[in-house]
Amino acid sequence: MTQRSYSELADIFEGMAVNKRCCSIPECRRPHFGRGLCQMHYQRWRRHGSTEAPNRVRPSCSIEGCGEKAFANGYCRAHNWRYWKHGHPLAGGKPRGEIQKYIRKTTLVVTDECILWPFSKSAKGYGRASWKGRDFNAHRIVCELVHGKPPTPKHEAAHLCGNRACVNPGHLQWKTHAENVADRVVHGTENRGERCGAARLAESDVHIIRALEGRVRQVDVAASFGVSAATICDIWQGRTWGWLQKQMEMEAGAQVADWLRRAAKRDAAA
Repeated sequence: MTQRSYSELADIFEGMAVNKRCCSIPECRRPHFGRGLCQMHYQRWRRHGSTEAPNRVRPSCSIEGCGEKAFANGYCRAHNWRYWKHGHPLAGGKPRGEIQKYIRKTTLVVTDECILWPFSKSAKGYGRASWKGRDFNAHRIVCELVHGKPPTPKHEAAHLCGNRACVNPGHLQWKTHAENVADRVVHGTENRGERCGAARLAESDVHIIRALEGRVRQVDVAASFGVSAATICDIWQGRTWGWLQKQMEMEAGAQVADWLRRAAKRDAAA
């Protein structure tokens, strides 16, 4: 095999570079990608309609005196969030110290009616407020101002009225977590049973399932209600839905009879 000199190889590769199709933009020697452009200029043309470099200088917020960079709709992040939530970029703001004044004023009120928190709330419905540089639930701040610090770090500010948005000092009291959960059960605000978002059974279904214990196989009951056999077993053993009181025998018997008739019709249709 004849070896070529370095000068000959240089001429060959130079010819390959000349014959290779390149970007049509002057002084751009990148390889062709599409529509006579390299990949960079092609993407610019596709996104911005021009091969020129886009102007990456972000404009300022359109609110006078803001000075922050625009995020969306001509507003900065803060003003755009207010515009999205309240319909106006200047809505929703509170004068400095107004919430703290409201809290101190609330501690002096004596009434049996609930005092609903008028400011921002959490996703669970509790009032939220900034106090001494930190964010807390508003009812906890009021409880600490009126009743002093909690006896232990594990104590919670419990609502005696069951209204999460209430900040009436007379409706607040320090309680343990177990006592607070027991109050939620009494108030009907405990997230259990049908109130649980993951629940697939209603209370009436549980009554029927209990009444079918010992009469129908677990797998058949589970298939009828669209749950697993383990779920039926847990209900029969009282590991789940144990808090639900049992129905009267006559009322449960009527529901079971209705369920059996519907099951018989399904079997006949199948």
